[in-house]
Amino acid sequence: MKKHIPNALTLLNLLCGCVALYFVFQNKMELVALFVFLGVCFDFFDGFAARILKVQSELGMKMDYWAYLNIDSSQSTSVFWLPTPANTLLILSLPLILLYQNNAFLAELILNPYFLLAVTLLSTFLLNARVRLFALKFANWGFKGNEIRYLFLILCVVLLITLKFLAIPVLIVCYVIMSLLGNGSEA
Repeated sequence: MKKHIPNALTLLNLLCGCVALYFVFQNKMELVALFVFLGVCFDFFDGFAARILKVQSELGMKMDYWAYLNIDSSQSTSVFWLPTPANTLLILSLPLILLYQNNAFLAELILNPYFLLAVTLLSTFLLNARVRLFALKFANWGFKGNEIRYLFLILCVVLLITLKFLAIPVLIVCYVIMSLLGNGSEA
């Protein structure tokens, strides 16, 4: 039975993605954000559960590919491009910032066609470039060897509490910078 737990989590990730798409077409961005966030959580925990339970399988890797578009097994401690869920959160954060930040400067910036073009180009580049970024995959819970992961997670909590939706693009930029400075952590 335990061998099916990671696959069930991957299926929940896929389901969350489909439900999020449904809500996109209903123009219910808060629900889109909720289901994207849930999908990101399931995406994190499917691989974590597979490693903890030692039940990696070919089926699980293919299902992960369907949900995450990545089956490169060499990317265990780092990834070579921005993960799809992170990119989705980046794009989704822009209308949420407009809805909830109530800041004229941010609204003008986000609605600027040149800014949107720059975000599109950067997003496309990071999804396809072979830039080594650290993966949020913990082989163990110890701080040693996971320093960059723990520091990033602490930064996530602090920025999400203080900046709310504005934290998402800031965190994506921090993730890329921390990865480049740390050279992909355990490259």
